[in-house]
Amino acid sequence: MPEPNPGRERLVQATLGDYDILAELGRGGMATVYLAHDLALDRRVAIKVMSPELLAIEGMADRFLLEARTAAALSHANIIPIYAVRRVHELLYFVMKYIEGRSLDAVLAETGTLSVPMVRAILTQVGGALEAAHDHGVVHRDIKPANILLDARGDATVGDFGIAKVVERRGATRVGETVGTPAYMSPEQCSGVDLTGAADQYSLGVVAYELLTGAPPFNDDNLITIVYRLVNEEVAPLAARRPDCAGAMARAVHRMLAKRVEERWPSVADAVAAVMGLTG
Repeated sequence: MPEPNPGRERLVQATLGDYDILAELGRGGMATVYLAHDLALDRRVAIKVMSPELLAIEGMADRFLLEARTAAALSHANIIPIYAVRRVHELLYFVMKYIEGRSLDAVLAETGTLSVPMVRAILTQVGGALEAAHDHGVVHRDIKPANILLDARGDATVGDFGIAKVVERRGATRVGETVGTPAYMSPEQCSGVDLTGAADQYSLGVVAYELLTGAPPFNDDNLITIVYRLVNEEVAPLAARRPDCAGAMARAVHRMLAKRVEERWPSVADAVAAVMGLTG
């Protein structure tokens, strides 16, 4: 017999008559995601439920709701759409589109690296999503393979705006608060300064480097070591590790990974155009 799952049972009761809860899709420190069937619209959806014990922590519910509202305000084919946000007793959850596929990190674990055409396609789609977010004043701040989903057709969708920053909302995130995943963070994130879309561009450059070589440019079990290396060391030449990426693509990715913001591409759209060989 399966072990009792109190969280799932609470969600079943809270959504009774609206959704059938089918399976658990994933679990993190802040939330659990379930696959469900939307009874009214006869479609599969994903439901992200905030861990109930976190509701007692000041500001956590607001942060969770900010993720839903931030993503819901962004309309783009490569951003997971949000359908509804609900709070029922001690449950806070939002309903979003279910992407049938796998996260990019799961794909990498199986394949090691990806072909150059596939990397270009992924960067184009993720870059388009980020450009749309930046146009609305939103910086994702945690771009990494685990937050990029690939569907059965190979299309990429960006999710998890849990630590996104809405630039116009001063105070939504404190300057000096370092957030993100160390191996994918930009040098300026390590300094705790206010961030722009250039930080997402850097993280997307890390993703590109990993998709092509099998590992981020700076990766270590020790957080302090990673931070020191990404601030102080130069990235190993991409072409040396992936000879078929010599030329324009290597130059484009390395510029995305520039230490100084002003040395990167003016925008993610410019970076993607360079990766595609449309500009030098």
